[in-house]
Amino acid sequence: MTPVPPGPSLAGAPFDTAWARAVRDAPPADRAAWLAAADAARAGNPSLHVGAMEVYRALAADAPLDDPDWIARILFLFARENRRDAAIDAIAGRCSTSPDPDLARTSLLVAAECALDRADVATTERALLALLAAERGRGTAFERRLCGSLAETYRRLTRDFEVLLLARRALAIVVPGTLPRQTAAMWYRVADALGGLGEWPAFRDALDEMERVLAALPPDTEIPLRRRLTVQRIRHAARTGDLAAAERAVADLERLVALPAPEPADPRWFDMIRASIAVQTGRLDDGRRLLDAVRARPAARAGVDPLPQYELEYALAARQFDEARDVARRMLDVVETRGEAFGTGSALLWASRAVEVATVHAPDPVLARRAFDAAGRTILRRIEEVEHVMRLLPELSTSEPEDRAFLIASRARFQQEQARLLDGVAEFFRTHLDAVADLLPRFDASDAFVSVCAWCRRVAVADGTWLPVGHYLPRQGPLRLTHGICPECLHREQAHLPRRGPAPS
Repeated sequence: MTPVPPGPSLAGAPFDTAWARAVRDAPPADRAAWLAAADAARAGNPSLHVGAMEVYRALAADAPLDDPDWIARILFLFARENRRDAAIDAIAGRCSTSPDPDLARTSLLVAAECALDRADVATTERALLALLAAERGRGTAFERRLCGSLAETYRRLTRDFEVLLLARRALAIVVPGTLPRQTAAMWYRVADALGGLGEWPAFRDALDEMERVLAALPPDTEIPLRRRLTVQRIRHAARTGDLAAAERAVADLERLVALPAPEPADPRWFDMIRASIAVQTGRLDDGRRLLDAVRARPAARAGVDPLPQYELEYALAARQFDEARDVARRMLDVVETRGEAFGTGSALLWASRAVEVATVHAPDPVLARRAFDAAGRTILRRIEEVEHVMRLLPELSTSEPEDRAFLIASRARFQQEQARLLDGVAEFFRTHLDAVADLLPRFDASDAFVSVCAWCRRVAVADGTWLPVGHYLPRQGPLRLTHGICPECLHREQAHLPRRGPAPS
């Protein structure tokens, strides 16, 4: 058995599995000394918080759940811990029956986060929405945590509108100048959503806010958040064409990865980013070599491997169109078989790339039809998801005028960018008419184009009625879509515009 290191030194302990086992098996006096050191670090020295969490992780499995000191320790562990592994899941499961209501409900939240780490997104979303239904609108710290965890759930699924709304709701609950770690985490989620929506100037501003908050903390703390900030800097630099800045940020990230922190990074990710930079700068051989190195190592996390999107980038740059078609087919395999777990945001991105390959770079009618169908089904699910969340959490649709204007503009641009894929939805409806004809009413359109409201997604039919897109099917011929705004949405959006004074005479 590994001996317990002499003296409770949080600065020098190895914090590995053998160390944790040795602490659990140590005499009571030694365990008490480690707890005292952890309690002192928790109260005084942020740079030793990682060590305090490791002590609590090691000893919480047998802790008395009616002890106020242990309740405080476990709540600190749950609030600060970045890993949501089997050990934390076991602690959360045990504490969910605690007589302390705060610990019990926090344990349910942490158990949901552990399910997310196992890629069980459905369980996570269901549990968090149930908890938030009882807490929403109160402006409490627990509501803020729930919004943050649900935002992270949707971030993993690339559901950017939901992430943005939830993260902004969480930021609205935080008192300015307090909770710097939680505030930085929310800004990270806001930035990630903005990047997904293509709002690159606002994305950069959100990163600057995150960096400003982190600057107030000791530089050797919050390493996982500093890593995430640097990852987003890489993303911004790569998407805006500043590849030299992206390479510098990759070097910064490698330095941060070398620092001790409870959140391990996937080393494959660095090679994928390096490969993308190499491809974009014309160093195709380097890109191929790096991608080969990624293929040789297994993924570090559960879920869908992001490698195919980097392989597709390389294949298109190298003009290897047969390979590009093969990668696009593999991406569609994931969308079609793992779409629910993958998330509609990611699924729509991959289906869109497959459409691009099959219709622009390497025309293939069969592949194009398959990609359009996959994209059409995904768009319908995406619409349903947004409406479902807004029904469950109606207060999230209300925000400051500036935020609302931004969301309206982002949604309008999203609709413009996805117009071609919405045509694919119409084609999907028309081709599957025999299967659904008895379930959906039909209407005839008198115009060659059918107007779809860019806000509520309803379709204008010949008699002037606006119906949900799933309730409209043409009797014959292709359905060509154009985007407008229905009278109800126009009235609602005009009500939110600033009122102007009388015109000058």
